[in-house]
Amino acid sequence: MDTLCPTGVRDLRRPAALSRCLVVLTLLLCAVPELLGAEEWQVRRQGHFIIHTVPRPQDELERFMEQFEAQYQRVSNLLGFSPVQPIPIYLYSDRSAFLRDVRGIGTEGVVGVAYGHNGVVRLDATGLYAPPAEVLRHELLHAFLFSRLGARTDELPLWFNEGLAQHAANPAPWDVDETLARALGEGSITSLGQLKDRFPPGKEGVAYAESQNVVEFLLPRLGPKGLNRLLLSVASGEPFARALKATSGLTIFELERQWSAKLSREHRLDWINTLVWPGVGVAFLVAGALAYASVQRKRRRIVQEDWGPEDEQFEEPD
Repeated sequence: MDTLCPTGVRDLRRPAALSRCLVVLTLLLCAVPELLGAEEWQVRRQGHFIIHTVPRPQDELERFMEQFEAQYQRVSNLLGFSPVQPIPIYLYSDRSAFLRDVRGIGTEGVVGVAYGHNGVVRLDATGLYAPPAEVLRHELLHAFLFSRLGARTDELPLWFNEGLAQHAANPAPWDVDETLARALGEGSITSLGQLKDRFPPGKEGVAYAESQNVVEFLLPRLGPKGLNRLLLSVASGEPFARALKATSGLTIFELERQWSAKLSREHRLDWINTLVWPGVGVAFLVAGALAYASVQRKRRRIVQEDWGPEDEQFEEPD
């Protein structure tokens, strides 16, 4: 039987059994780095979670569990439902091990991942980039959606999915308004149609901020029951646009138009201030300089009037 040697060149001289052994040996050698770098997981089932963690102090683990249960309830209250099954969470204390296990997903800035096919959440618990509790809320939102919608989760626009997760993690943070104000001034706001399936490379920060702001504009119009009905409609096969119209009374176009108008109103004064106040400051400086010059001229005149006659006494004779 013809076999392929590791270089990819056909080798007709080696017996098939030897070739198979070499293939197995090659696979084992390739797996050694992964095996050596693998975490030694301890599994603990408690409350709504199955926690996979490296050995850590009991009191530290208890604090994590308490925080996780609080985040679970917070996301459940937002969506109006809870998953039937406990959520498996892999809690990493080593950043490099986390990146190794989620390789191929996003960038170096990734701190959490939720997988739809098995409901697993992988979490960087080092706290180097973000508090674990905040990251967990974001990923739990995704896990909740997967549990309710299954494969239909892909029907949700990316701006809605990520905007809802960002809202769950940290509602209305100041840096979102700052990012949007800057983007509005630069004319770099992206339409929702362009954020449906992916975020523009290099503009992810603005895309996340925009998505969160749009969702937070929409949520009061839906209310908790409306959000739950929207998700149930999508899960049952309804297109997102139709479910949105039925629950909020808005088409995606109307939602974007109203949100854009609100955004412009909110930040117009900011940009007016940005443009006007420096001008006001310059005007004050100019006025101050003119006033100072006027005072100095007046002082020189007074000095000359007071000291002029005496100065004449010290004039040198011709």
